[in-house]
Amino acid sequence: MQALKLRWQHIDARYFQIIALSTLLTLNFVWIDFGAKPLYSALAIASALGTQLVGSRLLGLPRTDLRSALISGLSLSLLLRADSPRLPALAGVLAIASKLALRVDGKHVFNPAGFAIVVLLFATKDVWISPGQWGASVYFASLLAFFAILVLWASQRSDVALFFLGAHATLLLRVFGNDVGYVVTANCLAALDTKPRVR
Repeated sequence: MQALKLRWQHIDARYFQIIALSTLLTLNFVWIDFGAKPLYSALAIASALGTQLVGSRLLGLPRTDLRSALISGLSLSLLLRADSPRLPALAGVLAIASKLALRVDGKHVFNPAGFAIVVLLFATKDVWISPGQWGASVYFASLLAFFAILVLWASQRSDVALFFLGAHATLLLRVFGNDVGYVVTANCLAALDTKPRVR
């Protein structure tokens, strides 16, 4: 049992995040329509991966790790809605460019996908987020909770969950019944960096 526990501790939490996000995107395409379009999703993912490859080469980074870029692309696919296919592609570029450029002590400052979403929300009226897209099914909420617990456990970031619950509850109490409360909550949480802690 101890060997299994040690093996799980050495698995990069980003793999769990990739599995969770990929599962949600697949569910979007085959079962529950969250509003993500295949072309827009492909463009967001491809532009994030491409920007990571080009940026790593331009900056002379010793190795290119595409896991974070894939997570950003998948996150943009699930969260961002747009009127034009160029906007998800631009979001992928913005996300990874912010990750590479806005750094302190070698670590990116903002969650890349969250940064791109917030920038585009302020820059154009052709993008939006839809807080009601996830529906109200108990089964789906349970699946989301399972993925959230799995990723937060693997990355040892339960503080993120506690902050989310506190911020969300506070905003709901202040702006109950107003869609602005949901948008503010989503934008604040998108700006959080849930990158796994270095062990």
